[in-house]
Amino acid sequence: MKANFLFVLVVLATAYTATTVRANTMYWADNGNIFKANLDGTGVEQIFTKSNVDGQAGWIDVDFDAEKLYWRGLADLNSPPNGTGVVRRMNLDGTGLEDVLTGLNFDAYGFALDVPAGKMYFGDHGQGIFTANLDGSGKALLPGTDGLRHTHDIVVSQALSQVYYSNAEHTQFNGFNGVRRADLDGSNIEDVFNNNGVSVVAVYMALDEAAGNIYWSIEPTGEIFRADLDGSNPTLLLSGITGVRDIEIDPYAGKLYWTSQHVLQRANLDGTQIEDLVPLSGVRSIQGLVLDVIVPEPSVCPLVLFVFLTLAGRRMKKGSELFFAPARAFR
Repeated sequence: MKANFLFVLVVLATAYTATTVRANTMYWADNGNIFKANLDGTGVEQIFTKSNVDGQAGWIDVDFDAEKLYWRGLADLNSPPNGTGVVRRMNLDGTGLEDVLTGLNFDAYGFALDVPAGKMYFGDHGQGIFTANLDGSGKALLPGTDGLRHTHDIVVSQALSQVYYSNAEHTQFNGFNGVRRADLDGSNIEDVFNNNGVSVVAVYMALDEAAGNIYWSIEPTGEIFRADLDGSNPTLLLSGITGVRDIEIDPYAGKLYWTSQHVLQRANLDGTQIEDLVPLSGVRSIQGLVLDVIVPEPSVCPLVLFVFLTLAGRRMKKGSELFFAPARAFR
């Protein structure tokens, strides 16, 4: 009976501390193709190859609940006239490619999913930012974005009930250059980072809602900044990164990831300890980067151990020799 008691506790400890989660994985687009790898850069696998039939990918995002990868890009490899822009989705292994939206402008600027709300956000060159259902239906202009030309990045935060978006504009068009945020319906627009007067500043973003921070990269200067979510207290973390583009964070491991023209890299959230992870093509069409990080789950193993020791102690008070006479304890 004592043996059965110990066995049950060991099984409980194993069951409660085990987690059924996906492996830490990252996905990125490079020169129209899509790859995945472990977060340390090992196990690189190409899951989508551009072609005239399947098109070429730019910005990407993932619905991990449905295990679908969405991408915004072009329908083929030909010279891209307006009307060849598409949103497509596929399984995480690259199979099951299907159209979600077609007939968009060729300049695919910014793309993000809001899975809990069943929505996607995407930029359409010269038109603004649009929303649609995850199946492509219900396309609508996000208020306040009409006419935006180069919305390089879009980040949706369910925790904040806000959408952040960047826009890069030529000075002669006198458009907005920087980062804005708004409610998910487009209302209550605020400037987060304003760089008006500087021509075409491509900005990419990542949010750490729990820590109250926004990270952004500026491609022409190769810089990455961290600031409060409203853009205040900006701090320069990194500089001199050639062709820096999309950035993402793993808040649980304390890591910042980014794509550059030649290599996918990561560092600590304060910019220290830079690591080269995966060499890239060197073509300036590396837009999308998505992390699938494991959220730490609380372990109840200490609780099980406490119960075990408490019960074992009580048995020892009654004269049991569970710990000191294993031959008797486990007969």
